[in-house]
Amino acid sequence: MKMSKTMIRLLTFSGLVAALTLAAFLLAATSQSGSVQAAEDNGNCQVIHVSVDEGYGISGTVQRRICE
Repeated sequence: MKMSKTMIRLLTFSGLVAALTLAAFLLAATSQSGSVQAAEDNGNCQVIHVSVDEGYGISGTVQRRICE
């Protein structure tokens, strides 16, 4: 059974899409929270209120945790 050029291109493209999807999933699944966790464990933290203006009449305050 001989495969046409179109079929070969389709299989190659499908394999490329599958490989890129797998790579994206693996990158998203890796944990980056190690340094954040260490900062949160520090006892020198304080919560401050910061006013935020997003424009178009949307403003408010948010709480930010600052750790030293």
